[in-house]
Amino acid sequence: LTQDLLLNYPDKKIQFEISLEQKVFFIDYNLFEQVLINLIDNALKYIDQTGYIKIRSYHQENVDYLIINDNGIGIPEEQLHRIFERFFRGDSSRSSDIQGTGLGLSIVKHIIQKHDGKIKAQSEKEGGTSFIISLPTH
Repeated sequence: LTQDLLLNYPDKKIQFEISLEQKVFFIDYNLFEQVLINLIDNALKYIDQTGYIKIRSYHQENVDYLIINDNGIGIPEEQLHRIFERFFRGDSSRSSDIQGTGLGLSIVKHIIQKHDGKIKAQSEKEGGTSFIISLPTH
């Protein structure tokens, strides 16, 4: 999956770090593949030329967690609450050359909700974003 997405960004040097403590998730594989594609593709879009994407998972108190973290340009704090809205695209001055419809994160949110889960985003002022997905253990 990651190698296929990297083909769209031939000039970028991205390091992937994958650490899966929790390896079994009760999900619809095809739908959840869309979640991963959207989140990883977004990370690749917003990382300059070199960077990293970290994917990790763990289990805690009947909840499975999947975290996707990158060192891209980040999301301004005042926009974080809107990123899962349909057609919302961040500050155009920060991403004017980046293509997209503004539907990806809305789709991600709906797929996660279909699995009775939640997703939230955190971003650092210096750059970088984390998406934290929580799914109930069945």
